Amino acid sequence: ACVWAVIVSVILAIPGTVAVISLLRYPNKLLACYLVWSAFLMELVLAKPGSSSNYFLEPALLLCPLFAVFLTRNVTTLLSAFGPLSLLAGTLLTAQIVNWAGNPRPLDFAEDRAVQAYLRTNFPQHSPALGTFTGDLLRAGLDTPIANLYQYTWLVCEGRLPASGLLTQFKQHRFAVILLNTDLRTKESAYQGDFMCLIEPMRLAIIQNYKLDAEFSFHLFDKRHYYAWVPHERPSTPSRP
Repeated sequence: ACVWAVIVSVILAIPGTVAVISLLRYPNKLLACYLVWSAFLMELVLAKPGSSSNYFLEPALLLCPLFAVFLTRNVTTLLSAFGPLSLLAGTLLTAQIVNWAGNPRPLDFAEDRAVQAYLRTNFPQHSPALGTFTGDLLRAGLDTPIANLYQYTWLVCEGRLPASGLLTQFKQHRFAVILLNTDLRTKESAYQGDFMCLIEPMRLAIIQNYKLDAEFSFHLFDKRHYYAWVPHERPSTPSRP
């Protein structure tokens, strides 16, 4: 959350300043209220676990017309437009540099295909599966009874949902595969990050009723290592690099 807050602040600093100047010179109470609330909500949701760049899209879209209003009402010559447009170009370049870090390469597509090949080869269509990123499971034709494991586990940790429901499903081997970004084999590795809210009974229920069947590593920015867990009675398949 702190990283994204810094990135957002850098990217939106210039257009945000220009938008404020535009509203001060040409007051519009409705737009001003909208801008303040969208900025406040952006900072609020950026502080939540699992926040990402998608949370600042609305204020970013709002800054675009406000920046345009400033240009159309204050720029009369090409020379006077040079300064504001240069600042805008610098902002766009900064955003693009941040985006370049996450651009996929051929290696990244190959690593993704390895995951899909494993899921499609080893599990029949519509098998129930569990994972933090349900998109990978759905693309392989698997069913995801819990569509958002990330939010589900946080609701369990906060006491808003009982842990017994999920623990019972682990003990009954409901899921054909559990695809996680967390290494559950030891306490030290399981609790290194806060990518999902994990409680010890949950970790123990998985490692007692499932076995690690395959691992997948990724080089793409912010793409975490995958660990595939299957019920104990299922024959093991070779691990993937």
